[in-house]
Amino acid sequence: MKWVISIFKRIFGMSDSGFIPRDEETKAIDTRRLTQAYVIKASDGTKVAIALKIDGKWYSIAYDAALDSELSAALEECYSEILIEDWARLISEYGHIIDGIDEKINQSKSNKIKNTLA
Repeated sequence: MKWVISIFKRIFGMSDSGFIPRDEETKAIDTRRLTQAYVIKASDGTKVAIALKIDGKWYSIAYDAALDSELSAALEECYSEILIEDWARLISEYGHIIDGIDEKINQSKSNKIKNTLA
């Protein structure tokens, strides 16, 4: 159970969605790369995180209402909700999710620093 708590602490601590692939001209979500997503909900219905499948790998970030709306419009039937308990079970079966979270968040932060210094 400690690993589940650790996972959710990491998810809740992240709110940077700058790594989401977008079209350079329109800034719309690139649905060729981001192909599926879930809103992760607590058992009481509270939306707590968003899971994203980018380039075939899963990542999770803290819930963002604006992003929720944008993903729903972009992905349509490839966007749905999942209970936190079910998501935790999936993470236990496919543990590579956490590695992807750290990789993408650090990459996004690095890019922001480079852009600021440029």
